[in-house]
Amino acid sequence: MLGQLRSTKAVGRLVIDLPRTMRSPVGSSRDVILRNDDELIVPKFQQQVTVIGEVQSATSHLYSSDLSRDDYISLSGA
Repeated sequence: MLGQLRSTKAVGRLVIDLPRTMRSPVGSSRDVILRNDDELIVPKFQQQVTVIGEVQSATSHLYSSDLSRDDYISLSGA
């Protein structure tokens, strides 16, 4: 099982505090190690709203100025 975990390719994303990471010394616990084919994408603005907590489906939704906070919570199955 451990061998399978090591050979499994990670899929998804990792959210980091980039300004704090950049201020940290190289080799610290905040250092982000990139491997071949990893990509670091920094969007100019957040395009999604992430809903977590006591909802049926913790997920992200594309931002729309027409939607309220409660709309995003409803979309996540509250």
